[in-house]
Amino acid sequence: MIDTEGIGHRIQRLRKEKGLTQEQVAESLDMSVNYLSNTGRFWKCQYQTTQSY
Repeated sequence: MIDTEGIGHRIQRLRKEKGLTQEQVAESLDMSVNYLSNTGRFWKCQYQTTQSY
């Protein structure tokens, strides 16, 4: 089982620790900011959903 807490929150934490914006991360990954943001929200939502069971 994947540790979903980590994915969304860790990406955000590491991005902020490195002083990077979502725009910079998205550009380096060759994806849109919208896609990156939605992916992060998806993993955070998955974590919150699994915690409510």
